[in-house]
Amino acid sequence: DIALEAPCPVLVVPHDGDEPRPAALQTIVYASQLEFEEQHLLRRTLDIARQFGATVNVLHVEAENQPSLFDDEQFLAMMQREYGTEKLEVKRVKARTVTGGITDYLDNNPADLIVMSTRERSFLTGLLNPSLTERMILRASVPVLVYH
Repeated sequence: DIALEAPCPVLVVPHDGDEPRPAALQTIVYASQLEFEEQHLLRRTLDIARQFGATVNVLHVEAENQPSLFDDEQFLAMMQREYGTEKLEVKRVKARTVTGGITDYLDNNPADLIVMSTRERSFLTGLLNPSLTERMILRASVPVLVYH
């Protein structure tokens, strides 16, 4: 609830017993729908990556249950212009669901942090379109940084 309701970014670190966490932040996965205004969130993620010398992989899950409303290439070109010479690598995964696609990607591509965003939802919207971020917080084996 805190991660979804707090007015500031929240880092959720899953408890995984006695397994040690990596000492350094090397790989960040930024999960993106490529559908909404995300420049400021991606900019923050890139700033974190620069501070730690980490790489950022932008992950887009093409899921059967998520329509694509805008042209992904146009959106990516706009984001690339925003960040200049730093190449934004986009990893595309096809899956039945977004959470399944992210989980499969993380199982095959180790990461130290996943970054997601959440949007305010009305009661009805929450019932009809539950939060993907909430589902990932509950099932992720790596820390999740939640932006609002």
